[in-house]
Amino acid sequence: MKKRLIIISIIFFTIIILMGFIDFTKDREEMLKEIDSQEEKIGPNARVIFKTYYTKCSHTKKREQENIKELVNLTKEELQEKFPEWKIEKFTKDEISLIKNENDFCGEHYVLRNNNDYITVYSIDEAGNEEIYLLTEIFVLYLPETDQINLKSGIYVYSKEKLTEILQDFE
Repeated sequence: MKKRLIIISIIFFTIIILMGFIDFTKDREEMLKEIDSQEEKIGPNARVIFKTYYTKCSHTKKREQENIKELVNLTKEELQEKFPEWKIEKFTKDEISLIKNENDFCGEHYVLRNNNDYITVYSIDEAGNEEIYLLTEIFVLYLPETDQINLKSGIYVYSKEKLTEILQDFE
């Protein structure tokens, strides 16, 4: 009789433990499904960066979008629908990065040349044609000889920032 009571008790406790384990496993699976179904969305303080890669000159321009109110709470799929021509490079609630390729030049190629003893800045188009971009009042004859020689053949510059920097150095 005692043996039978012990065996029944062991079976009873085993069943209770198994039921608890099965219930825990179901709850855990439901929690995981719920977490998986919650899609990440763009947060209100997210940085949204647009990158354009120019295939003809291999340069990339970045632009950060300031006002993102219309993008807040969008999912990755909704963002892709809103910008179909862009590829989503990075998507978190705090940072979004989109990129697209343009079969073009970036439009920030310049050459500085000596033009009538003054530095003249030319913009260079995709065909390599030069068009006057800026006539400066920087007199070439006051520059060091190496700069004068470089200006005869042309000093090539990429980006407006670099152009500004070089012109300031010449002043």
